[in-house]
Amino acid sequence: MNNYLVLGAGRMGRAIAYDILKQDEESDVVLIDRDQQNLDETMDLIKRVNPAAIEREQVNYFQHDIASKGLGLFMDWADVTIGAANYKYNYDLTKKALSHKSHFIDLGGNNTVVEKQFTLDNMAKGQGLIVIPDCGLTPGFVSVLIADAMNELGEADDIKIRVGGLPKDRPGNVLQYMVIFSPTGLINEYIEKCQVLKDGKLKKILGLSGLESISFEGFPELEAFNTSGGTSTLPKTYAGRIKNLDCKTIRYEGHCKKMKKLLDVFEVREGYPGFREDLESMIEHLCSYDGEDVTLLRVTAKNEKKTIIYELVDYQDDDGFTAMMRTTGFPAAIIGQMIGNGEIKEFGVLPQESVVPPERFMEELKERGINIKKKISLK
Repeated sequence: MNNYLVLGAGRMGRAIAYDILKQDEESDVVLIDRDQQNLDETMDLIKRVNPAAIEREQVNYFQHDIASKGLGLFMDWADVTIGAANYKYNYDLTKKALSHKSHFIDLGGNNTVVEKQFTLDNMAKGQGLIVIPDCGLTPGFVSVLIADAMNELGEADDIKIRVGGLPKDRPGNVLQYMVIFSPTGLINEYIEKCQVLKDGKLKKILGLSGLESISFEGFPELEAFNTSGGTSTLPKTYAGRIKNLDCKTIRYEGHCKKMKKLLDVFEVREGYPGFREDLESMIEHLCSYDGEDVTLLRVTAKNEKKTIIYELVDYQDDDGFTAMMRTTGFPAAIIGQMIGNGEIKEFGVLPQESVVPPERFMEELKERGINIKKKISLK
């Protein structure tokens, strides 16, 4: 039996809490959010899809600002704390979790914050605790796929990550997009520098660069371009073993050009906010979409002898969990439960590609209906 504290009861927090409750009937979950509506909607969802968890009194919730005092009392109770709120809180939450002797993971997404979290490595080791940042989709379980590929390849000439969350049906709005997570996070991915490996050297390049065409079955007219955060700790973990590495976000054709124009009009760029709040509100309004979403993923890893391709097309499920909730929240829940169950034994602030067992991880995804196709071809 473990105690799990989920910080943030938005879409991803709901998916995390649901998954833990479904997989483990003996463990307890507490959700924290400052927004009572988020908490109410989360509890309504759990009552609908897993009423037994309510009957067993496995889940509870509290309206509380995670940036305010008093959170330590909840962390004292928690074996594992999972950050599902804005990444700007993750460093302070990591530090607080360690001081209250709780393991900590989060959904990450910002390289600068993650680098600060790694400065707490000695603190985590001294406490006998585990911290794993960036446990969502990208950055997230894509890193575990890279670990699987590198276990087979040893060294790689090229690794290309292509991933995106899209409306299932192409929408008519100007950006041809739907808001599936915070517009704040979306803009950050577009304006912050992207870390890539080029000829074995770490480079920082502009977001929204490197535009290319890409297609999946049923989705013929797509584009992909560089965005920040997706490579996370991979360049450091595999320094000297991967020659070229990049991560691009998938959108419907035309999105990149229009997004660049909007950023110019609203004078938003890295280190200079311009009229950013107005742009975020505009995106929220323009890209409202009542239909279903889809997650598209393709990772290609190759060297002179072998090419490995991982591919995923994931849709909203029958319980109403969107594809992005499934492919972001469920992987984080899996890693949190691996820590709680003692499957990850190394202490410290850890990159998931180094400690999460790839085969077990993909088995757990498959149990949840997230089916990754893996194809190997020899040269």
